[in-house]
Amino acid sequence: MVMTQALIAQAAREVTQPPVRQFPSQIINIAISTSALFDTRESQAIFNGQGEAAFRSHMQENARTPFGLGPAFPFVAKMLGLNRSDEPLVNLTILSRSNPQVLERVHHSLTAHGLVFPDKRRVRQTVGEAYTSGQPITPQILDNFQVDIFLSRHEGDVKAALAGGFAAGLVMGEASRPETERNKDIVLAFD
Repeated sequence: MVMTQALIAQAAREVTQPPVRQFPSQIINIAISTSALFDTRESQAIFNGQGEAAFRSHMQENARTPFGLGPAFPFVAKMLGLNRSDEPLVNLTILSRSNPQVLERVHHSLTAHGLVFPDKRRVRQTVGEAYTSGQPITPQILDNFQVDIFLSRHEGDVKAALAGGFAAGLVMGEASRPETERNKDIVLAFD
């Protein structure tokens, strides 16, 4: 009887607690929303105020114009700076609620802001990207991309990630200033 109660209690804890993800043995996969990495406020305002057709037109007209830096850009750049060509430590995955129309501008922005290997013209160790056309970034998407930490400006996506057992953080603040990139220290705070 006591053994049965212990098994039931254990099963109840397993059902109510989100799964704990294991820390990666070698490479950290950081997933980030485009609005956390880049300053997408102007494009978002066009989408919200003028609709999807105006947004698509704006993206086509500005495909070769890089986005400004978003609030998480310095952190991501510093983390990717830990990579060496012979020993990558950090992967970057872009997960965006935006329309896939933004893809070309995101790629141009990654290049313009130095998040590429100069000799290979590809994003440093990117394992993937997804554009969900307004749908939330779900724990299933994070799992499919084998994400270790997820950073976003969308509180609902962050809460869902945490509930799904993923390390996640809500990115706050406005666009980054270029002078903030000069400091090479990486500072992390946990709450």
